Amino acid sequence: MRIFRKIVVFIIILNVITPVFAQDSLIVREVSSLDINAIHIAVEGDYAYILGYENFNIVDISDPGTPEVIGSIGVHIGENDLTIEFDNLIAIHNDYAYLALFDGGWEIIDISNPEEPDRVAYSDGWDPYSSVVATDGYLYLANLSYGLTIYDITNGDDPEVINETNIEAFSIDAHGDVLSIHNSARLFGGGEFKQINISNLEELDRLDEIEVDVGAFSGLAVNAEYACVTGNKYDLTFDDDFNLIDTEFNHAELSIINVADPDSFFEVERLETDEFREFNDVVIENETVYLGTIAGLQIYDISEPAEPFRIGTYDTPGCCAGIELYEGLIYIADGDNFSIYSIQHDGPSIYVTPLTIVFDSVFVGESSEHTFTIRSWGTDTLVVSDISIDGDQFSIDFEEEISLAPDSSRDFTVSFSPDTAGAFSGVLIIVSNDSLFEEYTVDLSGIGVNPGFVKDDNPLLPDHFSLSTPPRA
Repeated sequence: MRIFRKIVVFIIILNVITPVFAQDSLIVREVSSLDINAIHIAVEGDYAYILGYENFNIVDISDPGTPEVIGSIGVHIGENDLTIEFDNLIAIHNDYAYLALFDGGWEIIDISNPEEPDRVAYSDGWDPYSSVVATDGYLYLANLSYGLTIYDITNGDDPEVINETNIEAFSIDAHGDVLSIHNSARLFGGGEFKQINISNLEELDRLDEIEVDVGAFSGLAVNAEYACVTGNKYDLTFDDDFNLIDTEFNHAELSIINVADPDSFFEVERLETDEFREFNDVVIENETVYLGTIAGLQIYDISEPAEPFRIGTYDTPGCCAGIELYEGLIYIADGDNFSIYSIQHDGPSIYVTPLTIVFDSVFVGESSEHTFTIRSWGTDTLVVSDISIDGDQFSIDFEEEISLAPDSSRDFTVSFSPDTAGAFSGVLIIVSNDSLFEEYTVDLSGIGVNPGFVKDDNPLLPDHFSLSTPPRA
């Protein structure tokens, strides 16, 4: 029997902080879940788009309490543990889903009919795509071997190559006219964070670049102020010929980078922890960072970025491979299930459903009603002191202050009564004693139709004339 002499390499990082956890101030509550394979996720409107190892599923989330799979199509992203640690393999733009494949190549799925998704294009490849972003009519595909590739997807199912760059990219994220890139999937260390101006896609303007070595399989999330880069460090074992024969997780890292000035950004802090096993995904919203880890969901406050601290946690059943935030809820692709969570905190906490109300076309002089629900999901009594509407043609049945005990709810009715023809929008404003959401808002929209006109749901409507409900705000 051949005996290998093992050489173990320990990766050591200096100038990092180990987080000290105070009492979590946020409480994460499960709203609902589905037993479907879920590795990556995107959420838009009434639907969650979920990518598993073998299927692309469309889930109706119009009622978050009862999600339902309404459409599915077979795909193969590559059943490999590394797929979980890839940054993001799904992007939604208009009526199409763009899927990056671990096995190489990418697919375009027509989702205009959510109940019957249809594959309309497929591109072969020999090296895995690791991240995809779609925004403002363009698609960005990250690949460490090919480099960053940019497509015009104005025509949806017929993408046109705009720029094939030599920019190494593993994780990408877009914010405004800036595309952020991190290029590390390396077990051996290294990695750079960079940004490029994408206002002119044929002649990309490369902005600043700094070294950010957070380990392998980096995740990336960016807003106007900060970029968060995550990665995992491993102990590597080699044989006497320096062939890698084993890896063992050592710790995970989160780098917080100030990107307020894209020409001169800098790392503010580095968080290091082995408590949650590997980091799989990262999302940033305002001054809050959501981390998907093998140990579940972790939520950090970075209002003082030099001193990030955890404010919430939830031990999800699976691996928390993908996270999406949408209309106050957290959607998680958790490996063998898809789950929806809400956030509550110590003290009064408000949650409202739905957050968007779209009225059908209503004749001038008539009225249509919709119901919405206010829930008290905190630890203390929720006091709703006022409900008002900013916008004409809408009204609300709220009369006086109400108090809701924890885990109770109350339904209210909002009415749309157009006095003239046209499209109208408004905002429902709910004032309460929730310290995080003192003013909670619901978007309203509707169309007033003159009497004598035929509504768009009537089969007698002429071919040359139609009325349609405007898109949600």
